Amino acid sequence: MYAKSVFANLYDNRVFTFHGQPYLRLLQSLPHPDVMAALEIGHRVLIGDGKLVVVVREVSEPKGEWVKTEVMNDATLGSRRGFNLPDTFVPGSALTPKDIMDLYFCLKNIDFNWVALSFVQEAGDIMQLRELMGDHPGKVIASLWRLTTFAPSPTCATGSW
Repeated sequence: MYAKSVFANLYDNRVFTFHGQPYLRLLQSLPHPDVMAALEIGHRVLIGDGKLVVVVREVSEPKGEWVKTEVMNDATLGSRRGFNLPDTFVPGSALTPKDIMDLYFCLKNIDFNWVALSFVQEAGDIMQLRELMGDHPGKVIASLWRLTTFAPSPTCATGSW
């Protein structure tokens, strides 16, 4: 069961600080150590389907404890909102161990035409999925997490990886 949602009004040009650890369910925690460590000055964070845009202006030393951001537009921020990092590369695979287990189950038990892969950051994410699929003819549909994930190329268009 979730706690009651918390909302805050944020205004253009104000400072908003995200903390790397949850603090008594405060609104400003972003408890994703890999994300916090990857954020750099100048990177944008889009929150709540992009309704709120903030830009990182300062990062803690050591990295990951907090980031100070500048609010770029007036918006109401609620708790448990999704975020997107269009300028940030977060190391790690797009496939979780559970994704891999689910894929193996489907390969053995289900006749499918498509596999969807979210949070794709580089071509290697799709190549890893294709390798795990072996000779299965299913196609991959990818949700690209960053605008710079791929440069347009014939490989992207044909899926020949």
